[in-house]
Amino acid sequence: MQKGTHIGKLTVRMPNDMKNLPCTASHPELPLYPEASYLLVGGLGGIGRSMASWLVQNGAQHLIFLSRSGRSEKTEHFLKELEALGCKVQVFAGSVTNIKDVQELVAKAQKPIRGVMQLSMVLQVSVLFTIFIIIFDL
Repeated sequence: MQKGTHIGKLTVRMPNDMKNLPCTASHPELPLYPEASYLLVGGLGGIGRSMASWLVQNGAQHLIFLSRSGRSEKTEHFLKELEALGCKVQVFAGSVTNIKDVQELVAKAQKPIRGVMQLSMVLQVSVLFTIFIIIFDL
């Protein structure tokens, strides 16, 4: 039906009791490559740390963080934990809105960047939080 190649009508009948509806849990795998880097813009806060840990537990071995504050005492313990799990970590101080910061990061990346996660957070009168993920599957 998705391809749109059928002709005519389709009828879908739902059972009266939804327990009779077969259901299969789907957990698609995200292909993470050990010889690639994954860039986390921001990512040194709570959700970013959780996502970084998940990436490492699922096969990522090279993470790059681009943070306005860069490496700090607050983040040092977390970064060492990632390294203890076998991950190579690079931290760059800068802003994703500054093209020179991004160009420097790309030039100094130890491995080709295969995924980008936008995890920066801006607090104003209202809270604006953005998570944007791009995984390159080449």
